[in-house]
Amino acid sequence: MASSLEVGSKHMGFAGPGGRKRKTISLPSDDEDSASDSSDERPLAKQQRLAFNHHSSKFEEIPTEILNQIVTNLPDDNDLLALVRTCAAFADTLTSEKSAIWRERFLLKWDHPFVAENEQFEYAYRERACTLRLFVPFNVEEDERLLRQLEHLTYMVLETYNQPNKHLPQPLTSLNLQAFESPQDSPWMVTFLSCSSFPKTLKKGRQKYGQPHPVFDALQLVLSHLLLSPASPMALAVKSTRDDYNLALVYNWDRPFATLYRQLPKKKKTATPRRTKLPNLKPRTPKATEPDFELDTHALLHIRTFWHRHLITGSPGANNHGQMNSLDEHTYAGMARDLCDAGITARKWDHMLEEGLPAIAEEWYGHYSSVHPWPKKRQNLEEVQSDAEDWSSAHPMKLDISISEENRPKNWPPVFQDIPALRDTLPEGLDSCVTFRGIAPFVDLREMQLQKSSEKSATKGVPSFPKYHPYMALRVRGVIRPIESQPRPDQITHSNATIPGWSRLVMVMYKPTSEYLLDVLEYKEGNYGGTFATTLTTQMLQAGQIQPGQALDHEVIERERKEHIKKKLLADPMWQTPASIDKEVIAAMEEKFSASEHLQWEDMEYAYAYEGVLLPGGKIMMGRYWRCGLNGEGSPGMEVDEDGQTLEDESPDDGGSGGGSGGMAVSDGGNGGNSGSQGASQTGAKAKGTGRPKAKTPVKRHLKLERGPFVFWC
Repeated sequence: MASSLEVGSKHMGFAGPGGRKRKTISLPSDDEDSASDSSDERPLAKQQRLAFNHHSSKFEEIPTEILNQIVTNLPDDNDLLALVRTCAAFADTLTSEKSAIWRERFLLKWDHPFVAENEQFEYAYRERACTLRLFVPFNVEEDERLLRQLEHLTYMVLETYNQPNKHLPQPLTSLNLQAFESPQDSPWMVTFLSCSSFPKTLKKGRQKYGQPHPVFDALQLVLSHLLLSPASPMALAVKSTRDDYNLALVYNWDRPFATLYRQLPKKKKTATPRRTKLPNLKPRTPKATEPDFELDTHALLHIRTFWHRHLITGSPGANNHGQMNSLDEHTYAGMARDLCDAGITARKWDHMLEEGLPAIAEEWYGHYSSVHPWPKKRQNLEEVQSDAEDWSSAHPMKLDISISEENRPKNWPPVFQDIPALRDTLPEGLDSCVTFRGIAPFVDLREMQLQKSSEKSATKGVPSFPKYHPYMALRVRGVIRPIESQPRPDQITHSNATIPGWSRLVMVMYKPTSEYLLDVLEYKEGNYGGTFATTLTTQMLQAGQIQPGQALDHEVIERERKEHIKKKLLADPMWQTPASIDKEVIAAMEEKFSASEHLQWEDMEYAYAYEGVLLPGGKIMMGRYWRCGLNGEGSPGMEVDEDGQTLEDESPDDGGSGGGSGGMAVSDGGNGGNSGSQGASQTGAKAKGTGRPKAKTPVKRHLKLERGPFVFWC
């Protein structure tokens, strides 16, 4: 092979030793006729050209390894095509199905596919490159190309971090995920994410919100990190409008209560004739098991699209106190940008997607959305979209939780196990589940940054009560369990094209009553009798505020009790700052006062049940919430209205236009929140409900529901 290269170099007139050009000598062939004898009289350049054409260069005999290396560095497939057309030898070498060049070019662009042979790489490369280059929008339901595009995107998701050599460690980066992130290099991903739903073709036009499609919906959800982070170029490249999502699905507005993960109706079994011959003969193929549950990925997709608009849309210069978009509406975009500036944003998964629970983080940030008052008509819902319209700012909520596979009653007490909507969709004994408990305070990022910057230079002075003290925060208890891959095998033709790694999430956030909070503190101090009521009565009698035998007003007691809690927290150096009293300290204090097994609805001022999914990879959770409480004597944990009262009339108003008036009850509760019973950091009115059993009220037509979407990321 070396001699061939030397001969080829002579004919091409390469420079010889010393930098001098060597005279090219053409070696005549045996069958050369006499006409070539007169070639000596021709000019030297012409002799060289004729000799080159006659004998042909040996460059096409370049070793295959070197040719593969050359082709590997070609930046574009058009360059590869031009090289193939250079000569027949290159064409035979490069277009061969067994050529290693297809493997090399594939692995330069994407993660390792689920193939091994070179001829499989050739087919995989050609088909994927062609599909992505000719990617079309999802506009026509009958277009056969759409299913092929979904299939390729599914395999690209499944191949992330793929390591074919099982004895080697998993790759630290994924080329597929890198390709997903670039709008310039991957216009096909912009096209896919810009399609908010799978099309539904009608006789006249198209369905506004498309139709459920298990593969399309699951793929869109898995790629949510591309659209929920202000740091993602794809989130800015993909435009979002109000028409991209169905708010009735997002808020579960015009329909009866339903969870996102629910039981499928049992199919009636048809009677089959009993076998009389060969009773021991078994079928050759086992019968496919019918699924027991379904996940509403279509509703989740609308929730994701809602959050894409409200987390990303906003003027470029807007901050948390002026987060307006082109329609002059407030969104959560300022909050999302502030979190992103602090290094907290939605992220891509960092390992290959597999069945089972991922590693679950203990700190999550995000928010919920509410509508107050609860709209009577669809038009009102479309106009308002979210309470953020009336908020001057939106501080993020933080889920600060501790994960445990043991002591499950402490994390998921019986009072929550009996919630009907959650009980029926959780395995008995919580097998294969993990449980968690913690606190859910709101976070003022600017105040937190100021505290960090002034810690070193701060001087001791009179302590002030923090805006968001952990002890006054919501408590959270929850369960996470792995669920089946999406789409389910019974929903698609090829069962190996499903995406694993989905987890079902349920949790309850509740606000302990001020009486409970004070009792816990007094028990910690050794005052086991509860001295607050006696002390308060004595002080008010001495001050002449009440007369002997006069009953205290409930609002006065509640106000004084909250002030008393603040004084106790400020008086003890171990309780003054959020850094000194965390979720572990709070949990230990509460368990010492009363075990979680004895937690009752009467200990809660209000409570909200959250239900949704942990997306594959374990970096994003989303779903819907509703207000729950003690709904009568025999119905604990059912949905209640904003006043904590039973929903006695679920008939829609205005000809089926939805729920009634009213909306999010509100409470500052010492947690800096003034819009929503959940204690959000916005301006509004004071809370009404306490979550305790109340007297029956007349039947109401306008339901004051509290439902909405949520999203958190780590």
